[in-house]
Amino acid sequence: MQPDNWTRKTKEKRMEKGMSELERAAAFIIEKCGEEGIIVHRYDAKTSRSIYLKFDFGLGASLRISDHRGIEKYHYKFNLIQGQNRIVTVRYQNQTYCRYYPFRDIWTCLHDIILFRKEAIEKHGGITNYFHEMEKIRQRIERLPEEKLHPFWKHGRRVV
Repeated sequence: MQPDNWTRKTKEKRMEKGMSELERAAAFIIEKCGEEGIIVHRYDAKTSRSIYLKFDFGLGASLRISDHRGIEKYHYKFNLIQGQNRIVTVRYQNQTYCRYYPFRDIWTCLHDIILFRKEAIEKHGGITNYFHEMEKIRQRIERLPEEKLHPFWKHGRRVV
């Protein structure tokens, strides 16, 4: 992982028509998470330019990529915010609750996502139990009637 690679690729991709900086960041995170074997689902907000990514059916947390701070009642573990000046960590009861990253720290954000997943696998007692839990979540989502599905699962799609 080399930050210079992100900068170079970003500059090259600026030439791609119709692809915003938010979309490029999402594509980058999706690609790198896929290389790590992480299942990624994507939901594009209907009322803003925000892009939401869930990792391993939510077991590996979620990432919000946006050009604004967001609604206070929703708390995504990871937030990649255009215009953010520095990394901000929100703590609750002495534990990390969520983190906000500027776009220039996309590699740090990616590293933290991968690290969180590794910790989640350990917390579940290993990869077999972790995959079993993912399968239970997938089945639960498939069994729910559409009107009871969270908008993410109703309108989102698996991308890796």
